[in-house]
Amino acid sequence: MARSRPEISIVIATFNRAELLAGALESLAEQTLDRSRYEIVVVDNGSTDETPTVVAEFQRTHPQLRTLLVPEKRRGLGRARNTGDDHAAGRLVAFLDDDARAEQDWLEKALSCFGEVNPTPLAVGGPIRPFYLAPKPDWFKDEYEIRSWGEEPRFLSRGETFSGSNMVFAKEALRDHGSFSDRFGMKGERLSVGEESALFEEIWRRNPDAPLYYSPDLVVLHAVPAHKMTGSYVLKRALAGGQAMYAIRRDTDPHSGRFRILAREALPGFVRGLAGSLRRRRLYKHGQNWVFEDLAIIFVQLGVLLACLGIKVRVKRQS
Repeated sequence: MARSRPEISIVIATFNRAELLAGALESLAEQTLDRSRYEIVVVDNGSTDETPTVVAEFQRTHPQLRTLLVPEKRRGLGRARNTGDDHAAGRLVAFLDDDARAEQDWLEKALSCFGEVNPTPLAVGGPIRPFYLAPKPDWFKDEYEIRSWGEEPRFLSRGETFSGSNMVFAKEALRDHGSFSDRFGMKGERLSVGEESALFEEIWRRNPDAPLYYSPDLVVLHAVPAHKMTGSYVLKRALAGGQAMYAIRRDTDPHSGRFRILAREALPGFVRGLAGSLRRRRLYKHGQNWVFEDLAIIFVQLGVLLACLGIKVRVKRQS
């Protein structure tokens, strides 16, 4: 008998994270929502590890759950997500990272938001909380890895965004408001960010009153490996974030010329910020906390400054 159209499709873009991917898939198999109501679309973005084997084994052990494996050789998280959306059959499309775990009622909560909230959301999202793959240093704070808009449900204000591992879109609305840019986001081993920010900036530009609904009950857990608890990683990510921020600004504001941003914002902001950060260093008991909470902000500004000068910094991510 032919399957009915699923209500919701979950897209997971993945690259060489077979072991973590297995956990993400299992979290979706354990959902409280009936399996006939959702499907999983895994987009393999050029993996060279055991990713196909992991998906095949999942398909074998969970035959009642429709699971697709879609190859996308062109590298880039944004491009892979768009490919997943193209293959998604659901009227809603959810995005989950390959190193994340969805709480068991994640899909039920998402469907409730679309069915009960007024006005009907264009997209919904929720908090992302950490789980650790390595011992957490004494100085490391959970808040460094928490993405949240608070403990109360509400519509987002203009300029606010959801994080990529916990967002669900009405499929038609997503297409009406643009797609993920392939200029931003992880590309193979290259560390890059900004694909969600670019998408939401475009949504807000097209629809200043876009109903984007945040629910604190829509929870996803995200893996934190050892290398993400280091100063070098957070500074590299901050630098990449600054470069993406500049590119998004130029894309969305045609009046923001390179040298205008450089002279009026980037250069003076970086100089003042660095001087202040160095003064504040003595206020921190642990130098690592200064790096995460203060110096990282300066590296965002440095990323913007370098981009203004036409300098593109490519950094390698650690899988």
